[in-house]
Amino acid sequence: MTRPVLQITAHGARVRMRDTGGKISRCMRRGVPYERPLLEHIYQQRFTGVAVDAGANIGNHTLWFSQVCGLDVVAFEPLHHELLAEHVRMNRAQKRVRIETVALGDHTSTATHVGKGRLDPDASAEPSAEPDVAAGQWIGSGANLPVRTLDSYQLPDVDVIKADIEGMEAMMLAGARATIRRHRPVVFAEEWGRPEHEAIASVLHPLGYALTRRFSGKGSRTPVGRWDYTAGGAR
Repeated sequence: MTRPVLQITAHGARVRMRDTGGKISRCMRRGVPYERPLLEHIYQQRFTGVAVDAGANIGNHTLWFSQVCGLDVVAFEPLHHELLAEHVRMNRAQKRVRIETVALGDHTSTATHVGKGRLDPDASAEPSAEPDVAAGQWIGSGANLPVRTLDSYQLPDVDVIKADIEGMEAMMLAGARATIRRHRPVVFAEEWGRPEHEAIASVLHPLGYALTRRFSGKGSRTPVGRWDYTAGGAR
């Protein structure tokens, strides 16, 4: 059965995605994007370069970057790239969005994915296209995933990095040190808890970055930290 299409509008732009029954779709049914406070903040920054979306999932942040902010995007998604690609086509964003079907880490390798997820109630025990770790059901198949470093892509003009990869953000950022040194992008990284925050800080502080803001509470499942190049003090 073909899933219905949901649509939101923001700042004169339109974003369309399939109704998967997950958290992103639930927000879209209310006419707002998932993690709206964070996305509105990003829109207000008027970024102009390339956006890196590490853990693009089905395209919530990717399409906000491309359609609402007008950015070129490199979206990394090893698991849900088929639906991500459909959503990119649905929004005619192919010229702005490049999809890489790999995971990002601190070295080139192959990883085995066994992840938690939510079973979609509308799909007769079919795994949802939107993973929801908090729901606590294991749906991972043990699939082998290719892993590369962001540095290996040598991307130009990186202005913003968003990292939401289920607790592996610090490893991803460790594999992006050269990119971060070269371009000094603003980094938005999800933080599952104190250990994850400290791991991220251990990578970014030596590069001259400090935590400048944290998004949490309503509209965000887990806190997201904003890190800026300050050439100075750690926080």
